Amino acid sequence: MIEHVSGVGPKVALSIMSRLSLPLLEGAIRAGDVTTLAKCPGIGKKTAERLVVELKAKVGASSTAASFSSGESAPTASAHRDAVAALTALGYKASDADEAVRHASLALGAGATTEALIKKALG
Repeated sequence: MIEHVSGVGPKVALSIMSRLSLPLLEGAIRAGDVTTLAKCPGIGKKTAERLVVELKAKVGASSTAASFSSGESAPTASAHRDAVAALTALGYKASDADEAVRHASLALGAGATTEALIKKALG
């Protein structure tokens, strides 16, 4: 998702993901915190603003859907989707990332966090 923003390629997306945890990144985008985003190597003020503008609706929608869900499937689907997106941002093919996250999800169970899925998929 990050690499689809104009001016953000795989290298910059990797830089962002290595500097900010997923919850911190989502929070910065949701809050419009350009300063936090601009602290990442390769991200200036204009690119940080572009990240906020282009991703705010996507981050807000997925978080809202997950928080209002009464079942466990929405957060799990969200964690799976976010983990796949993170691996894709690291340079994995989407199909390979999805397969790795599926295996990690089976190993960790339904309540696995995004971070746990990523670590297991990379391990």
